[in-house]
Amino acid sequence: MSDNSGILSIVVESNGTWIEIINSNAPSGRDAAKYLASHKSHRNTIMASDFNSHHAMWYADKASDYVNSIRNSKTVATSLVTWATKHILILQNDPATLTHFAHSSQHQSILDVTFSSGYSTTITEAWSCDPGSGGNSNHAMTIPSINIFLPS
Repeated sequence: MSDNSGILSIVVESNGTWIEIINSNAPSGRDAAKYLASHKSHRNTIMASDFNSHHAMWYADKASDYVNSIRNSKTVATSLVTWATKHILILQNDPATLTHFAHSSQHQSILDVTFSSGYSTTITEAWSCDPGSGGNSNHAMTIPSINIFLPS
């Protein structure tokens, strides 16, 4: 587990393979970016987080609709994407699926993303988003479906 507020990192074993699961609910994407910059990731990682940042990668062909949000969080989002690319993490989100529903319908966006790498990508069978499950939160629950019992 990390000492950084809002960031949890656990390592589990599946079929003799170690998998790191990182979750961040840090107050800002900067906190998560700072943690990741100094963090040595396992080869097999699943990272799910509200990064409070926008990047064209998560919006896919809808990125032009979010150009201002992407520009405003460029530094943090770029550092997150650079880290993910360096560690060969694959974005699991369905492209352009909204995960954040502000009170105004004008500010719906994607802040919650899930990445995976190595064996973790093999066992991540699906990714889904449940907009009605956030309770009092304006974030949808994002759900990577993981089968840790795949035969070796």
